Amino acid sequence: MRNPEYVLNSLAAKSGDQNYKFQRIYRNLYNRQFYCLAYRKLAKKRSVKKQNQETFFRSIHQLIADLKAERYQPEAIADSRQGRFHDSLVQEIVRMLLEAIYEGVFSNDSHGFRPRRSCHTALLQVKRDFINVNWMIHADLHPFFSSIDLQLLRVILRKRIMDEKFIRLINKFLRTGALNDWQFQQTYSGTPIGGIIGPILANIYFHELDMYVKKLADPPYKGNLLPENRVEKMAKPAGRRLVYVRYGGEMLLGVNGSKREAGIIRDQVAQFVQCQLKIPHPQEHFTVRHAGKPTRFLGYDILVKKRCKLYLPHDIWVSRLHGLKAVKTGQNGLLKPVHRSDLVKLGDPEILSVCNAVIQSMYNYYRLADNASVMSRFHHFIKYSMVKTLAFKYKKSVRKIMQKYLHEGKFAVVTETDDGSELIKLYDGGFAHNSSPILQDDVDRIPERKQDKFFERSPGMSRISEQAESRIR
Repeated sequence: MRNPEYVLNSLAAKSGDQNYKFQRIYRNLYNRQFYCLAYRKLAKKRSVKKQNQETFFRSIHQLIADLKAERYQPEAIADSRQGRFHDSLVQEIVRMLLEAIYEGVFSNDSHGFRPRRSCHTALLQVKRDFINVNWMIHADLHPFFSSIDLQLLRVILRKRIMDEKFIRLINKFLRTGALNDWQFQQTYSGTPIGGIIGPILANIYFHELDMYVKKLADPPYKGNLLPENRVEKMAKPAGRRLVYVRYGGEMLLGVNGSKREAGIIRDQVAQFVQCQLKIPHPQEHFTVRHAGKPTRFLGYDILVKKRCKLYLPHDIWVSRLHGLKAVKTGQNGLLKPVHRSDLVKLGDPEILSVCNAVIQSMYNYYRLADNASVMSRFHHFIKYSMVKTLAFKYKKSVRKIMQKYLHEGKFAVVTETDDGSELIKLYDGGFAHNSSPILQDDVDRIPERKQDKFFERSPGMSRISEQAESRIR
């Protein structure tokens, strides 16, 4: 059995050759080492439960036999039975193979669900490339993912893959809803989190769009209005250009030209999406806006005034506060912090950890913003909502809570660990603009308490000091 890392590297080495046809891909699913690698990757993401080693290899032996005979049938995505464990492993292997085959040809303008790319790299490309644009064209095609033409997707796959067994396996997943396996968890960008093979299949599909826009952007520029066979040609003056960034199904195009030219480009791209990608009625999702006015992209407001600027929108952080039920709007229209009833029953360290996670995750995502300092206002409301939560919990005044929890001028909670008492401080690291991207997938996720990866307990969190709480009482 060949080492799977060697196999993937070998495939990736040929990925950049547009004319290379990949064959005998399916046989890699007979390699037990691939299942071990897939299991390690999924376990790291907590996408599968731990398995006993003997049970694991016995079940893999049967799975490989079914794959060789093409008896293997994945379960429907909606089905949550144990069989999904095998489906997850097979999908992860398919994902790794597809990534090795396609990553070398994917456009640099595509950032979604790819290694060492994230919302941040997409936003930084916008800030770098959109500096001279006059008009922005925005579209979000995520709602159309369920409408992707599966027959067309198979045609696109066959352009590079000459292995019908492998194509048939992917088709089995498509029939059970793999492309619709998006986790609609809350994200700052509004982008759904991908399943296992759905994201890379969507990228393969929309790669056709990336290549089409690249042709539009390459000189000499010719606008081409497809409806009614009307053709309108425009010379491309010096300095006029088209720039483009895509993250999953959300895209932003920048036009250094007139509004009329921007409208032509919008119609061209929408027409390509409808006619060539066979996505119905996308025109209403394409908008044209002057670059001097904010255009929302991946949860940021993008404006171009001498230079391209990224902003944390006011409505975003206010909406987040309301979603947490940390504030209410008073009769004077001003925000007022209130206690959070969902946190009252937690221990003090957990309450503080929840608030820290909320603040830090929000700042991690929006630290690219030119106005990142407005996060201090978000911090203020989270802090005083927490103080009111503790005041409500202990039936004390806000003033007494502030006095009790201040340690050397910092708000902190005492917790007991194996090594003694420890202070957990409220985040006070500041909110400076930071242009260094975060590449982890989690940067876009809004943390929830039930997601223990954001709120892993320290040893002391389950053993809160009775003296610390008794002093409050």
